[in-house]
Amino acid sequence: MMKPIFHSLAKQHLLWKQKFDKGTEIVDIVSQLSSIQTLLILMPEKLEDFGVALNKLQELKKHFPKSKRYGVIRAHFASIVAPNFFEKLIVVSPQEISLFGIPRKQLLKTIMNTSYDLVIDFNQDFDMLATYLCTKLDSKVRVCLAHPWREPFYNLQIRTKKEDTLENKINTMFKYLSTLARTSPARGTTLIPA
Repeated sequence: MMKPIFHSLAKQHLLWKQKFDKGTEIVDIVSQLSSIQTLLILMPEKLEDFGVALNKLQELKKHFPKSKRYGVIRAHFASIVAPNFFEKLIVVSPQEISLFGIPRKQLLKTIMNTSYDLVIDFNQDFDMLATYLCTKLDSKVRVCLAHPWREPFYNLQIRTKKEDTLENKINTMFKYLSTLARTSPARGTTLIPA
């Protein structure tokens, strides 16, 4: 009963802190996506969403074949994930998440031991753990499905129709990511807006 209250307080604190912490960072997403070496995948917490995202992982591998893939999943999903898909799979137990929904220091340290070029959050809704991780990681490109509370934390939000299935939303995300990764401008080219 108290858990939603603590999560709400943590979310408000995170939004407030992000608003006053730093200015807007300008990132050349196209050039960043064309050189992805390490990719962190934040798998959904909801069971029905997890299954859909899990089925789409092989397709993600096709879009970034040379990248090392790291995954963050909840402990109750650990037995259904093929360990060979990820370079490293970080399994999050309930004890590693505080009452506020944020990772405890040891978990945060484990995840931050690697530098990631791209972070993809497959959660459809605001997820405290995933969003908090995005505030702490040094990744230049942080991608999620659009949600109003996520705006300050992700620099590429994929907006889809509200009634679309998660599979269609992920397909749209992959379409944009692969298109942007392929359209990297030649070095020294000046881009002039239309």
